[in-house]
Amino acid sequence: MSKIFKWLIPVIILLVIIYLINPSLWGLLAGDQTQEGPPRSSFSAKVPVSAVVIRPKKIDNKITVTGSIAANEEVELRSEISGIIQTIYFKEGSRVRKGDLLISLDDGN
Repeated sequence: MSKIFKWLIPVIILLVIIYLINPSLWGLLAGDQTQEGPPRSSFSAKVPVSAVVIRPKKIDNKITVTGSIAANEEVELRSEISGIIQTIYFKEGSRVRKGDLLISLDDGN
């Protein structure tokens, strides 16, 4: 390749990239001084503007809703004999082991 092609090819590639990015720049490179957009007039209209001053404010990341909760596990306890429960030996939600005494019935019948 000759020296002319070594610098001419990058210049052509650069011009193509400029045209693809903003075609209006192509007119400026070619010397076209026409203005795009609406023509300017001597009349200046006032446009109403509303603005809000933004101030930092602390927000909580919690949501209050109404509803009901259902447990994902539950146990139903039944005695083999009928009677009135006299004492409960466990607390609700606590773990128990196999063989632990859970309740005692009133045996005064």
